[in-house]
Amino acid sequence: MQPIEEIETKVAFMDDLITTLNDTVFKQQQQIDQLNRKIDIFSKQLQSLKQGINLPEEEPPPPHY
Repeated sequence: MQPIEEIETKVAFMDDLITTLNDTVFKQQQQIDQLNRKIDIFSKQLQSLKQGINLPEEEPPPPHY
């Protein structure tokens, strides 16, 4: 193989690798965004549930104290 052909082969391989990595990063970012939206939803649901529940540290002590 000629040196220029070797370089062209390596560049083609690197180009394909960059495209594959870019696609992977894009998909991972989509998953991260989706997970962040779910965390926001769960956080809001938790806050709404907390409003209806008196946690032990929030309850006043019984009258005999």
